[in-house]
Amino acid sequence: MDRQLMNILRLKRQNAYDNPNSVLKEFDAFLEINGIYHSFNDNLFVKQIAKRKELCDFTLQLYSKAKLDNERELLLYCLFHMGYSKNILAKMVLDIFKHEKDNAYLWHYADLLYFLKEYAFLNDYIKLIMDKSYGASREMLILLVGESSIPSVVPYLILLSQEKAVLGHVLTALYKFNDPQILPLMKKNINNPQKWVADIAKSYMSAH
Repeated sequence: MDRQLMNILRLKRQNAYDNPNSVLKEFDAFLEINGIYHSFNDNLFVKQIAKRKELCDFTLQLYSKAKLDNERELLLYCLFHMGYSKNILAKMVLDIFKHEKDNAYLWHYADLLYFLKEYAFLNDYIKLIMDKSYGASREMLILLVGESSIPSVVPYLILLSQEKAVLGHVLTALYKFNDPQILPLMKKNINNPQKWVADIAKSYMSAH
């Protein structure tokens, strides 16, 4: 990694250490006690914590007192790689959506749900994507619902296509389905002024 970038990352980490709301310094100290040393190489770091379930309890304790969203997200990802239950992690993230509706970091938490792909909560995801008040935070959840490949989600996605702000993600979510209701929607958007949206529609039309 470029030396200048490394210095920037180190400075960022030091700034986090100096933040009284940060739990990062405590987390790094805990990992070092367990023979795991922080690396700016994500793949190397993940290998070190993979399937280390004995690290979960303390990581959960830190999560419960973490206040910074980027650190909460990090701890949730770490818990996943340590071998913690995907089902419980998905519940934890859904609780954030339920209790912190105005959280500006929700898009990232939605991305985490997309990463987990825990479809036991499909009905919860549908409720969230149909709630317009969540705005762009729903984008990754819309893709998650589409990747379920469950035909019963199609009517919800078609209804959601009326919202221009998420139309492209809706068309992407519908791409793998062969429901007859989808073709007219795609045809309607082949000349969409947003090129990437039009490209999805054209590609679907060509494939079907």
